Amino acid sequence: LTQLGSIYFKNLPALTSIAGLSNNITIMNNVRLDSTLALSNILGLGNITHYNGNVEIGYTAITGLSALNNCNYIQGWLWINNNPNVISIGLTNLTHCGFFLLSDMPLLTSLAGLTTNITNIQTGTFWVINTGVTNLNGLQNLTDTSNFYIIGNPNLTNITALQNLSGDIGGGFSIYGNPLLTSIAPLSNITAVSGDGTIEISYNNISTLIGLQNIINIGKGLRVAGNNNLTTLSALNNNLVIQNNPDSYNGIKDSVEIFDN
Repeated sequence: LTQLGSIYFKNLPALTSIAGLSNNITIMNNVRLDSTLALSNILGLGNITHYNGNVEIGYTAITGLSALNNCNYIQGWLWINNNPNVISIGLTNLTHCGFFLLSDMPLLTSLAGLTTNITNIQTGTFWVINTGVTNLNGLQNLTDTSNFYIIGNPNLTNITALQNLSGDIGGGFSIYGNPLLTSIAPLSNITAVSGDGTIEISYNNISTLIGLQNIINIGKGLRVAGNNNLTTLSALNNNLVIQNNPDSYNGIKDSVEIFDN
């Protein structure tokens, strides 16, 4: 092969290798590996430096993405999900990526280097959902995003790497179900969620809402629930306006929901 637009491998339980796939190729559109449960490495993608579309890898036996370290450009999303053996991401040479979607990888402990060389410091969204990370180091170069979700990370103790996010996060954000997380203070540079988004801060170990004190406008709703050590809402800005536009899509039926704290 000397040219290849996109590849899509799905439900191939006997596939163990894609070696040689990109020997003579450096640019592709999309790659999607889905339910290739015996595939333990992706060395066959090692020569690709540029994706005009998306990279999706899910339900495989791979342990990491170091085989993609030659990649420096992903126009669309990097979606790595349900790869239970993945320990690290790598991809330290990326200079552009539209979206970072990382989910359901309980052994993943590090995002180090992921945005070291990123030049598009604004992303469409990023997710870190159901992983084993203890911090978000690797995302510290991001300054703007449409929305983000940090959900269900049982070992996460700090979100310091998000301290460079600033301004209006129009699509909202969720910090949910991180039982060791004691502070959301690194969110202090965010000033609004003025689009159709919501803010959810639920089921963490925080005692204060410091981190939300500079937010003066929320477009749809605010939910604060299940933070057993939270005793005060005093950090909320006195000039905060929450629009009367509940977000049933995200399960927020009223513009403000505060319970079980």
